Formats: sequence, C-alpha cells, structure tokens
Amino acid sequence: ILVLDVWEHAYYLQYKNNRAGYVDKWWDVVNWPKIAVRFTKREKLIWKKQ
Repeated sequence: ILVLDVWEHAYYLQYKNNRAGYVDKWWDVVNWPKIAVRFTKREKLIWKKQ
C-alpha cells in the first residue's frame, strides 16, 4: 500500500547521513488520495478471498 526505501542509496546524495530528515520530508510528498485508493482496493480483495 505504501513503502519507503531507507537504504542509503535512496537518500544519500541529497541528505547525506540524515536519514531522519529524509523520512520527515518523505511524509510531505506522499500522495494520500492515491494511498486511499490502494487501501480501498486492498479491502475489496480481502473480502473476495473470504
């Protein structure tokens, strides 16, 4: 539904060793409406399996 890459290759060029800064800024760019759609699709799939 939502993932975050915290290996150094994902943030080092811009944030150096500041992983916390990278994670903090990441929250600002999350596309919450898209995540809501994915979550809704996931719920529908779970109900189909049962």
